[in-house]
Amino acid sequence: MPKYIGRRVSVGYGKETVRGTAVAASYWDKQADLSIDDKVEYIELNPAFGQIEDIADLKIGGKWAEGSITAQAKDRSLGILLLNVLGGVSTAASAGETTVYDHTFAVSNTNQHQSLTINVDDPVQDYRYANGMISDFELMVEIGKFSEYTASFMAQLGATATNAPSQIVENYFLPQHGTFKHAANVAGIAAATAIGIKKFNLKISKNILNDQVTGQQAPADFLNQQFSVTGDIELLYQDEATFKTYYIGDTVRAVSMALVNADVSLGVVPTRPALQITLPRVKFNEFSRDLSNDGVVTQKLTFTATYDPTEAKMIEMILTNVAASY
Repeated sequence: MPKYIGRRVSVGYGKETVRGTAVAASYWDKQADLSIDDKVEYIELNPAFGQIEDIADLKIGGKWAEGSITAQAKDRSLGILLLNVLGGVSTAASAGETTVYDHTFAVSNTNQHQSLTINVDDPVQDYRYANGMISDFELMVEIGKFSEYTASFMAQLGATATNAPSQIVENYFLPQHGTFKHAANVAGIAAATAIGIKKFNLKISKNILNDQVTGQQAPADFLNQQFSVTGDIELLYQDEATFKTYYIGDTVRAVSMALVNADVSLGVVPTRPALQITLPRVKFNEFSRDLSNDGVVTQKLTFTATYDPTEAKMIEMILTNVAASY
């Protein structure tokens, strides 16, 4: 068997037509960090019969796979992950375009969001992990770095396969492509003044249930349960009248983070590769300052998104690219 470094492993995602039936990857990513392994849960037989030794036997109770991936956020492959994370998507041509599309991802109010097959191309053995579900998804925008995401997932035990990785042209998002805004409500975001920040983190948790049942070792399914959105921002501390006041005053704000790659032209308008994140109703629930002696004072605010009955959503993400559908 060959010896190899992690860079020789490739990972891709395929949208399943039948939940739990493995498919080939339609998008291959370029990971910065990857872990994925089969997991076995052992049940202990631990009786007492006149001896001090504890374990009499171990039997397998369940088998599945889990792992995580960290990669740069790219304008096309990110979409198939967002479909798994949020569950719903609608697609329409961008204004004035015929080959550029806006994909609007919204939370599907179900407990079986779109499943993926996670494909792994490995010098030792290729695998496909069916019924893949992302449990936690984090998007990070930070000065001095490419925007990146981390996704933790569960899936069925890997099945051997012969995978064929292929690369497509994708566009990346840098900090200079980012625009952060906040307003009293969603309607006010467009006219709001952009604020320069140092860091923006968004975390979506889906509390995936490993649905193990009698009669089989493999889980019957992986079910998304309660859906939550949290995050934080970091920026210079220059006044008390803005974020600290919101924190102390229990103030609701609408928040927007837009990543628009102005260095790339798509279509004829031209349209730019973009990711638009809108949180209609946010409360800042933690506030702190960094008062280090030799550094400019900064502030960090943690926020929690709540469901907005007026907008009928907690979060919306719009991805603009040349993919016709997801």
